[in-house]
Amino acid sequence: MKTFIHGVGLQDLPSDEVDRIKAKRLAKETDFRGIRSERNRLLQETDWIVIREREQAGSVHNFEAFMKYRQELRDIPTKYNKVSLVKWPTKPEIDLG
Repeated sequence: MKTFIHGVGLQDLPSDEVDRIKAKRLAKETDFRGIRSERNRLLQETDWIVIREREQAGSVHNFEAFMKYRQELRDIPTKYNKVSLVKWPTKPEIDLG
């Protein structure tokens, strides 16, 4: 692996430095803390829909679509093994009839 050093040009990196860089990239690609945080925020955005449906059965006409969306959000950390591969599900439009 080569790197650019200002005033010197391209230089070969020592193998231990290359290994350190690769390990850092891999760690970043598999660190799902930010993904989980966003996922939790998106779940909280729709908590009220679940509560409303439980309190007023049948009040959310597309409740099944929200249940599917919420499950897809929960599955993200186990479905993907790299942060860059995550595809977020589309939130359904609310239909209160």
